[in-house]
Amino acid sequence: MQKQGGLWASTRRVLRRHNYLLIPIAIIVWLCFGYVLTTSSFQAHVAALDQDGLKRSALLGDSFGFFSALMAALAAIGALLALLEQRVAVRRQVFISTFTALLDRLQQVVQNTEYVVMQRRDIGSGLLEEEVVDSVSGQAAFFELTQELRIGIMSLHHRNMDQDATFGLMIKAYEDFYEYNKDSLGHYFRQLYHILLYIDESEEFDKRRFAKMVRAACTNSQLLLLAYNVVSGEGRVKFVDLVREYSMLHNLSFDTDLLGKAERKMVLKCIGQESMQTKSELSDRMTPEFRAREARNVGYKNSYRENRLGHGMSTDLGGSWLKFD
Repeated sequence: MQKQGGLWASTRRVLRRHNYLLIPIAIIVWLCFGYVLTTSSFQAHVAALDQDGLKRSALLGDSFGFFSALMAALAAIGALLALLEQRVAVRRQVFISTFTALLDRLQQVVQNTEYVVMQRRDIGSGLLEEEVVDSVSGQAAFFELTQELRIGIMSLHHRNMDQDATFGLMIKAYEDFYEYNKDSLGHYFRQLYHILLYIDESEEFDKRRFAKMVRAACTNSQLLLLAYNVVSGEGRVKFVDLVREYSMLHNLSFDTDLLGKAERKMVLKCIGQESMQTKSELSDRMTPEFRAREARNVGYKNSYRENRLGHGMSTDLGGSWLKFD
């Protein structure tokens, strides 16, 4: 991943912020110098000079050549910085336009993704014919694809499986699932990968802000499929680094069933916590304000739990009573 910042980047930001002052300063200095030359006292002094005085004045005038060169240099620097600023602005505009076009293209790929339910029908003479029973497209298609994958895994899972065996089942099931649906999913993942790669390789200072826009455009189903892809699919080679760098799974919410818990553990073990938590979130969770709010919420939940116990009601509501998940 490319590093942001650095001395040169900081210098460019400072110069871009204050370069507008160079030309006005040069103009003010020139005006002050011209005002001095036009004052009556200065002209009377020049008229009273003898030949030797004129020679000394000539030397004095030559000394102003340094200031003239300095002003010319400042003006040239100001013009150069203005040109650089314009080039940076144009480059940024090109980046934003390309990024917007890529994001629009990704949404088109999502809208064109279809999930089709086929059914075989006996047409006689031992022949079978497949017909479309139902079909959905867009975000609904990704939801159905995710459900198909999870149902397939749960149908093969049994409680005697340990964690490694469960991970193996999930990986093998996704490989078979992707092979059957690679025309749709492969196109989507390639588009998503190249958007993040374009952000990462750009000279944009605030790369994470644009990565957040991409992440916000992904549904929970798309993020879950992305997690499977970078664990056992084609994304495990290069895509996984971008997923970690920009915390692409930050908005991913797991189901509370056994498979959902296994999926969370698989992501944490095979991809890493940095894929789910942004750097700013990690620091925000350490602030006294957040910890105070968290403690207050836990207290409310425990009060509700004690209330249910006091009335002989079940406390098994599928969530955790100790903390918010």
